[in-house]
Amino acid sequence: EEKAPKEEQLPDEPMEDTSGAEGMVLNEEDAKCLQQPNMICEVGVTSTYIGGPMPGEEVKGMEFKSDTLFEAEGFEWRGRIYTAVDGGEVLVEGEYVDAGDPGGRLPTTPVNRIQVRSAAMKTADGVYVGQSYQKFRQQLQVADSSISAIYNPDYGVVDISVLDSYLHYNFPLQIEVEVTEEGLGFARLDPSSLPQDMTLESIVVLSSL
Repeated sequence: EEKAPKEEQLPDEPMEDTSGAEGMVLNEEDAKCLQQPNMICEVGVTSTYIGGPMPGEEVKGMEFKSDTLFEAEGFEWRGRIYTAVDGGEVLVEGEYVDAGDPGGRLPTTPVNRIQVRSAAMKTADGVYVGQSYQKFRQQLQVADSSISAIYNPDYGVVDISVLDSYLHYNFPLQIEVEVTEEGLGFARLDPSSLPQDMTLESIVVLSSL
């Protein structure tokens, strides 16, 4: 998880797409998933995918809410927030560029990260925001050995991912741990030891494993 960024509203006029990106090549399964409403796919969400163009204001099953410029640690990136059918939010973020280039306004860079905070959207395994950890594990049906659980004490969140998947599942958790993960301020936890009643807060699609 990144440090909490400063938010700044962008001008209303459209921005020129200067990325020149063609996006990733989707296989048949990915393409089929992205066509379904209220789906969280391995490569993105309905109509929007990692490496593809930033979506416009018309997105199937979602209502456009705002356009935001994020700034943190010398970088800037664009974020577009949408409201799902249940009122939950979906944040689509573009790739980073150096702060102040070009002049505090960002081009429409390719999609780099998608965060879902809506219970109306589900993964192919039936996982959705608001589920307990116990229900989450029942839905996934994978062994502990295939699960990575990384705790970030700065945010009080445990990030759970499954081997070879781009989906990350964030659960709020407040515990005392010894920070050991590669000197980055994280701690690796045993998936079998996590509280069964903690609640899934967000599902994130990342551009890398």
